[in-house]
Amino acid sequence: MIEQYGGLEAARRLLRPDADFFSYGFDHLSQMRRSDLTMEALILSLDYKDQLFSSSELATAEERLQAARQLYPPRT
Repeated sequence: MIEQYGGLEAARRLLRPDADFFSYGFDHLSQMRRSDLTMEALILSLDYKDQLFSSSELATAEERLQAARQLYPPRT
């Protein structure tokens, strides 16, 4: 997807409301308790995220991370 659309457009496509809630990569990383490595987490860590992504895209990223933390809580 990145090769076809570029990084920014690929991220935007994955954050669309009609996209799968958890992509394969997101789900795999979440199951491994590494949601910190997901595209969503990386986007939310950017200082300039609001210049690249809409508020609804950022909300979608946050919603997915919260859902992943509930499904796959950190190991203790």
